Amino acid sequence: KLLIPQIPVQAHKAIKDIESCTEDSVSFMFLFLGLDISNQPEKERDNRSHNTWMYPCTDYTQMEKDIENAKAFGAPLPMFVASGSAKDSSWDQTHDRNKKTVVVIAQCPWHWVSEWAKLGKKDGKKTPHIKQEFKDKAKETLMSGFRKVFPKLEKYICFYSVGTPITTNDYLGAERGECYGIAPTPGRFTCGSLSPHTPVKNFYMTGQDIIALGLPSALSSGYLTANVAMGYDSWENAILQRDIMDDMGIPPIFT
Repeated sequence: KLLIPQIPVQAHKAIKDIESCTEDSVSFMFLFLGLDISNQPEKERDNRSHNTWMYPCTDYTQMEKDIENAKAFGAPLPMFVASGSAKDSSWDQTHDRNKKTVVVIAQCPWHWVSEWAKLGKKDGKKTPHIKQEFKDKAKETLMSGFRKVFPKLEKYICFYSVGTPITTNDYLGAERGECYGIAPTPGRFTCGSLSPHTPVKNFYMTGQDIIALGLPSALSSGYLTANVAMGYDSWENAILQRDIMDDMGIPPIFT
């Protein structure tokens, strides 16, 4: 969109092409918890580091439809629960072993919170109770997932913070709370405008959306765009299996 003033025709065409074959990925609400387990008996401590996913049913397609069509909290939600501190092998050395962090995540369609997205600080002060009621409900909903995974830890909670898709906008620069950019639909993988090439000579695009979702795609996109920018995107180089890292003598990042 920043290119529109310079190349309005080409930029509008590329943006229209992307918008016509893509849609936003999923948005979430978050419950971040800090715990002080100094008084928890050692035999009760739960140091699991794996992720836990909980689903309300096995018909995932219908579940997604029900959530998207429901009013706020009007449908059973899948949840993700994990302890970030337990995943950190150096946590005991760099922090206090009696401190623990846990995050609980659940789907939260954008339309559940969109009414507050455009409120300025002054507007928000006029109806703070409405948004706070939503966040209180979100906390209690997510706490149900926390209790299932860590049934003995609730009394040790000393800090909590609730995040919504609006929070995601603030931290990730999203527009509708989408945590993974463009959704992985068939249309997005056949969209010709989602590539390192742009209508502007020597101006390239990178980022997860030119490949797929998440951090691995973000990293891979930099590698792909660097190859394109340096002229390695030719059939000759593909046949010869040459790329920029080989020629620079850098060990491959993908084996």
